[in-house]
Amino acid sequence: MTTPTPAESNAAIAFSFQEWRENFLRIVLRGTVVFGLFGLLPALFTNTDPTFFVVYFISYIALLIVAFVPQIPYRFRAGTFIALFYILGLSGLLDTGIWGDSRVFFVALVVITGLLISPRAAINAGIISLVTTGIVAGLVLTGMYQLTTKVIPGGDSVLWLSGIGTIIMLDAIMITGLTLFQREFEKAQQRNLQSLNALEAERDALEKNMELRASEALKKTSQLQAASKVARQIAEIRDLQTLLTNISVMVADQFNFYHVGVFLLDDKQQYAVLQAASSEGGRRMLQAGHRLEVGVQGIVGYVADRGRPRIALDVGADAVFFNNPYLPLTHSEMALPLIAREKTIGVLDAQSERPQAFTQDDIEVLQTVADQLAIAIENARLLSETEAIISQFEALTSYQTTEAWENYLKERMPGYQYTPLGIRPLSNPAQQQTQGKVLRIPIKLRGQEIGFMNLTRKDTSPNWSAREQEVIEEVATQVALALDNNRLLEETQRNAARDQLIANVSSRIRETLDMETVLQTAATELRKAFGLQEAEIRLGPADHQIVDSTAENTSRKKSTDSNGHNGSH
Repeated sequence: MTTPTPAESNAAIAFSFQEWRENFLRIVLRGTVVFGLFGLLPALFTNTDPTFFVVYFISYIALLIVAFVPQIPYRFRAGTFIALFYILGLSGLLDTGIWGDSRVFFVALVVITGLLISPRAAINAGIISLVTTGIVAGLVLTGMYQLTTKVIPGGDSVLWLSGIGTIIMLDAIMITGLTLFQREFEKAQQRNLQSLNALEAERDALEKNMELRASEALKKTSQLQAASKVARQIAEIRDLQTLLTNISVMVADQFNFYHVGVFLLDDKQQYAVLQAASSEGGRRMLQAGHRLEVGVQGIVGYVADRGRPRIALDVGADAVFFNNPYLPLTHSEMALPLIAREKTIGVLDAQSERPQAFTQDDIEVLQTVADQLAIAIENARLLSETEAIISQFEALTSYQTTEAWENYLKERMPGYQYTPLGIRPLSNPAQQQTQGKVLRIPIKLRGQEIGFMNLTRKDTSPNWSAREQEVIEEVATQVALALDNNRLLEETQRNAARDQLIANVSSRIRETLDMETVLQTAATELRKAFGLQEAEIRLGPADHQIVDSTAENTSRKKSTDSNGHNGSH
């Protein structure tokens, strides 16, 4: 909506004043019809002159017509109503001269003309009434016309001049009042119009602001919806390279960008290396091994170094010249840091072919996407490292399991077989011959086969069903766990017995501080613990016999070293 021009403002004021005049005319016409009837009836019975009766009657009929026929134009209705006052004033002037009701009607003529037409028309009406009065006065004073009412003197010029002066004074007062009234009315209308224009201008500005806000809200809603889709995609992908490739393409599609690239910092934090791109030019950059030095090259290097988002445009005071041959249509660029655990790990780079394509609102929305992407990248890296560790651990565990069971089976029977004659041990189960329908189920522990189960049915029995195989495989799993638990229990018991033996021998040895007693006690305890035939402990170098203490010979043997002192080892 535009502000009205002065001409339009004046037209609006005139229209408003004209509307008031029409309402006023309609009311006074209908009121005059009612009250005019009370004035017409007495005149019919008191006035003996039929001419005045005809005049009154025709005037009243005209008043009825203009009052109740809405199709009659305003000017005609107003003119008729004004003419009625003139006629009444003229008739009164001809009837009673200046001393009757003519002055009232002529003053009313001026007032009504000013109200219904304009102050200038009121002046004209006043002049007409004065001219009419002057003419009638001249006729009466010269004897050319006799007043209808004989009792009123008509030849006194002073009275006529006094009456005309009264009419002029009243007309001047009424015209002045009407002029001031219309001016104040127009000023009030002007103020109202100015207020209205101000309100309309404010409403127009408010509507534009609302449209702008609605457009911004719609844009932000669209961006948030796009960010939500990207976030779901980020949450679903676990493979790092697939994640980077899909996200770069999806961000470009959802936000209508010319190019989107994902840079990751190398191990030395020296270069930002392009890892994924959405555009054809970006894929050629990938093949060329595109990288940017941190803190030196482009806004990507700047963001990687500072850890803060940045926008570059090719217009304005800080215009940037984009000269990447792979992306010739770029006119705006926005780089967002990928921050994980308070450390910049890369940069999300978005480029547009439109000038001034990015704003602070775009940074707020896309930084959320960048933060989620950074977390997903870090999680993917951690997941990859964890999977590698788990793989190494599983390989080590598998190797240890295989080695442990190989050692364990060296001292155990290789297996058992159930026959109608009972259970008997097997010397080599792999060479056992079976007849009938055989089901071989491996016994696996931590992915390694530590044995197997051979189940044989008679030829007349039905084949093994899938359900039966599942049940037997579950039994084999439980057998593997039970066997491994038993192995671990035996190993724990052996370790406990060893530790107990060491503790017992150690406690006996520490009972004395005499060296020879210590040696004798150690030899004795070792022989008892292991059921040895002989236990011998010697001190000194291998080529010199210093002390000889055995469990069989409790006599003391003393030897002296080359310096003549007892040795200990």
